[in-house]
Amino acid sequence: MPVFRKIDRGSHSIICHPEYKNLMVTGEDKWIKIYEMWPQEQFDKIVWKSAPTVPNDEIPSHPLGTSCIETQPDRIITGGKDGTIMLREAKKPENGAEFQAQAHTVAAGGVTALSSFTGRQLFYTAGGDGSICIWFVDGADNDVPRQPVQSSTPIP
Repeated sequence: MPVFRKIDRGSHSIICHPEYKNLMVTGEDKWIKIYEMWPQEQFDKIVWKSAPTVPNDEIPSHPLGTSCIETQPDRIITGGKDGTIMLREAKKPENGAEFQAQAHTVAAGGVTALSSFTGRQLFYTAGGDGSICIWFVDGADNDVPRQPVQSSTPIP
């Protein structure tokens, strides 16, 4: 039997950060909402007339809404409908973006997908504009991504 938790409407991305034991939810409302990984109250069903669970923290995200989120041991990466990516420190995401860049066009829906690999200093973004960006995170440059390589064809 699952454990239910009611959250805000328009939330479409959810991810757990295992090291910090929290659950991050984001979507249309332009915030990253942080909850405890395991709810204190458990319900057998959702009562739709009740108010959503209040998050432990709310962090401003992308101005047009966040379309995707990924975690790595030391950072949180988000992609937005505004076409930007943001990298935040995982320990203190409330400090805001350490790095922000325009990755994809706004007119085509911005960043539509994001993927990263633990232990690898790179991540990928895809956009509604038909491009894939490979972002290299170089430790010698204080973990700031270098210029992306864009491709409109699949990468072999």
